[in-house]
Amino acid sequence: MKKIIILPLLVMSLTASPSYSQQLPFKYGLSAQAGTWLSTNGRYNADYKLRDLVDPGTAIGMGFSIIVNRHYSVEMQLTTAWLNYQENKRPLSGDIPAFSVSSLLFHNRYYLLARKISPYLSAGVGIYYWRFTEDGAFGKAQKFEGEELEKMSIGGNAGVGIRICLMPRLALIGEVQYHYILSKDEFFFGQEFSEQGLTSYQGGLRIYFNSIF
Repeated sequence: MKKIIILPLLVMSLTASPSYSQQLPFKYGLSAQAGTWLSTNGRYNADYKLRDLVDPGTAIGMGFSIIVNRHYSVEMQLTTAWLNYQENKRPLSGDIPAFSVSSLLFHNRYYLLARKISPYLSAGVGIYYWRFTEDGAFGKAQKFEGEELEKMSIGGNAGVGIRICLMPRLALIGEVQYHYILSKDEFFFGQEFSEQGLTSYQGGLRIYFNSIF
């Protein structure tokens, strides 16, 4: 008898409630990305620019998006990238030193078209934890005059991208970003080490909690 009473009440409560998408003031998404980062500008020392020292490297990341409206969204993204030293710049020991960058990025994105295929513009700021390692992406930091070659720096980023909606809640994304890291610190790293500019090429998938259309 209790089951007969509870079942109609459950059906009534579900049908009377607003839909999930109506309850949320904004729409949300999660993304996973991978790609490559490369050094664009910036000096390592008097002899080398950073791009003359390291090869383009691997990057992986994930992000959380808030879609404010069809043309504008914000995203917080966690990314790790590592650029290994060029082969002729590595020590004879067989170690593979790297320039490693872990970043917390904040993006503002403006979508030019509110359609399934939409290019977009992106700009934001970030916190970049960078280091020169002795071996591998997560190895021990190198030292310069007794100081470890690592620092947490702020920076800015800007770029372009494209979103291709495969389904109402699933999209393919690809983007190119330029990152300018305020890494110069003459006291710790000498006069020649400068601010660093990096370019990232990344692609991946974004899953939305509710339909973006």
